[in-house]
This record gives sequence, structure tokens and C-alpha cells, in this order.
Amino acid sequence: MKGFFTILCLWAGLHSWAQVTIGVKLSNPLSSTSIITVPKATVPYDIETFAYLGVLQGGAFVRVPFSRHFTFHGETLFRTESVSFSPRGANWFPSERHLYLFKYLNIPLLLQCEGTNKFRGFGQLGIAPKFLGEAILYDKEEDKNFDVTKHFNRAVLDLNVGGGILWDLPRVVFMIDGRLSVNLTPMASKRSMKYLDFRDARSIHVAISASAGLKIGKRNTNNKKPIINN
Repeated sequence: MKGFFTILCLWAGLHSWAQVTIGVKLSNPLSSTSIITVPKATVPYDIETFAYLGVLQGGAFVRVPFSRHFTFHGETLFRTESVSFSPRGANWFPSERHLYLFKYLNIPLLLQCEGTNKFRGFGQLGIAPKFLGEAILYDKEEDKNFDVTKHFNRAVLDLNVGGGILWDLPRVVFMIDGRLSVNLTPMASKRSMKYLDFRDARSIHVAISASAGLKIGKRNTNNKKPIINN
């Protein structure tokens, strides 16, 4: 990923109007929710799944403007996704439910459309390849944790849609955004998983995040009108 960011910065440097911003991003765990719907079970009874609030997400971003209203926005994020579940109608407390936990490296590649004021709104649309680092099953019946990474696809492609507000200062940029992501490709290709069959699962992630970045390079000043002395 270092090479990825280096290429972007060099490319932007060739465009005198471009001013690259690099920074950090962190999601608010209280507003970050992972919803994984799994239509099939691998046990002879119905399973009820539950959304998981408080998932983690954070990392770095780079933004490269390439026109007056459009910017490339890329991120490299660590993200967790999760689903808790129990037999349907069991009325288990949240702490008693089984849990699948997924740890991903998420790389959103987004087209950002924004206004021109210093304080402005923006919208985002793009794709996000994500790479599975680890998948864990917390089995409450056996009171054990199982590494189930091998049962899941190591790479998944997400669709990302979002928007927010941006405060563009001379040397720094602050952003707050809300984003929805949903998987376009399957989380798993095999059925051999305990309790749940993830082949047709839909993973939805919703998060509100704050970002702060530092501008590098300078804007083009060639478009300014020359001063004519009479």
C-alpha cells in the first residue's frame, strides 16, 4: 500500500492544480453497525441473527482533486464485521449468543463530488476490495473459540455509498461522513461452516466517521488575473 499512495502523490504532482491531502480516519463505535443476514443454517433448527453495534474501523486516507467538483478519495482501513445468533425464539441474552467475528483490511476507492465553498457538503460512490485477515467463531455451547478463516473467501468486493461535510482550510482538511457498504461478491464459497451457511449472506456495514488530513503541494496560481499597472 505504500507504493499505492506514492504513485497517487506523484501523479497528482504532475497536475499543477492538484493538492493532495493525506490523513487519518476513525469511526465512532457507537454509530458503527454490522448487519449480516444469513438466509440458511447448517443445523436442523431455525437460527435468528442480530445486528452488532460497536464494530471498529480506522486507518488512513488520501484525497486527490482532479476537477473543480470531483475528487478521488482512497482509504486503507482496519475493519471488523460481526454477527451474533441463537436458536430462533431462544430469548438468549446478548452475552449468551454465538458470534462470528471477521477482521478485514478494507480499501475503499471512491469518486467524491463536492461543492466549492470552504465549508461544503459532498457525496461518495465507489467500490472497496477488502481482504480477510481472520475469522473467529465464539461458540457459547462449547465455550470455545474457533479459527474458521479457511472457510471464508480471503477477498470480497463491496459497494460503498456515502456523504458528509468537509471543512477546507489552507493547510488542513476536516471531514465527517456517513457511509453504507454492502458486499457485491460472496463472503464464502463453501458450506462447511458451523451453524450458518454464509454463501448467500449479505453483509451491510454502516458507520459515521471523522477524518483529519494535511495538504501537501501547492495549488496552481497561474489562473489568477495579472495585475496591470496603468
